[in-house]
Amino acid sequence: QFETPVVLLTGMGDKSVDHAALEAGASDYLSKESITPDVLDRAIRYAIANFSRHRLMQTVVQNANAAVAVIDQNQDVVLSNSGFKELAQRTCDVSVEFGMENLVQYIIEHESDDLTIGEEVFDLNVSRLPDDGKVIMLYDVTERVKALEERKEAQRRISHLAMHDGLTELPNRSSFNLKIEDEITIANSSGCSFDILLLDLDRFKEVNDVFGHKVGDELLINVANMLQGELNEHQFLARLGGDEFVAIHRNSADNENSIIFANRLYNAINRFFEIDDKVVSAGVSIGISTYPDHGNSLEDLLSNADVAMYRAKSNPTSRILMFDEDMDEIVKRKRILAHDLKYALEQNEIEVHFQPQVLVKSRQIVGFESLARWKHPIYNNIGPSEFIPIAEENGLIIQLGNYV
Repeated sequence: QFETPVVLLTGMGDKSVDHAALEAGASDYLSKESITPDVLDRAIRYAIANFSRHRLMQTVVQNANAAVAVIDQNQDVVLSNSGFKELAQRTCDVSVEFGMENLVQYIIEHESDDLTIGEEVFDLNVSRLPDDGKVIMLYDVTERVKALEERKEAQRRISHLAMHDGLTELPNRSSFNLKIEDEITIANSSGCSFDILLLDLDRFKEVNDVFGHKVGDELLINVANMLQGELNEHQFLARLGGDEFVAIHRNSADNENSIIFANRLYNAINRFFEIDDKVVSAGVSIGISTYPDHGNSLEDLLSNADVAMYRAKSNPTSRILMFDEDMDEIVKRKRILAHDLKYALEQNEIEVHFQPQVLVKSRQIVGFESLARWKHPIYNNIGPSEFIPIAEENGLIIQLGNYV
């Protein structure tokens, strides 16, 4: 507090006065009764040296890029910089009224790596001095903490996007693949089984074409929400892409069977949705395959569920079908025919029979129908009711029409 050190010479015996002098800024005090030239000389030299050290420390503390306070063994603040004083002042406006001494006391009682005051975060460092005093240093790390939290949130969001569909927020194909691996492991260790249910909207393309992609996207979101509402802890749902969803149903004694589950999913979305003042519905077909009966790998299970789903689409009585071996034979036949049809057209293997069109009254021939017949080397005679839909699905219908 003074530009020069002060040594108090006193004839008063009351030590409280002496302590008050030290607290007021005196470097030392001497009793007149015990003073000698040597004692006075030592006291003056000590006061000058101690004052220089104190002034140097005060300069260092004042210019530190942190809030700093030095406390003695009695927990009293003997030195602090403006940063610490301002911080103590600001904390008076926070929920706990610290003040200088209270702030110090709070730090001592809650000594940790950081301290949060209001919306500010400080890195707290407390060093102990040889005389049991302490140096308290508080670094403002609010911006660094915010940046770290923002980076963590960004990483969390990236991880979420990597495993979830951006439109519906459902788990995506990658998440589904990992879940299948877990389910296979659980099934192998417990001896239980699980089902895959593949869901495909029947008229989603029509919704997009008639109402636009915005309504189509909203329909997918609505469908996803309805499906999610039907799940329990034994079930899992993901969006594979487009209008295709997949569910996993674990078979256990305390769980419903997959057909009941499939019916719940079917009823949840086989309805009308009101979107942007438009009433839309797409319907759904569901194919089911079971591990391990219908495959030991994700590829086989999905493929067989896909076969059952496409059979369900053309089934007049039910839009939910479980895969069976007969379906596999039908699919194999269909794939062979799809492959061979292109070759058959190129090699003129399709026969065309002409049937006359006759007027009943006059029995006059007025035209002819062209009837296409395919004599397949393996399956023999194949009717147009079988190979024309294949031509339509595989983009060969124009070529077939031109051929005929």
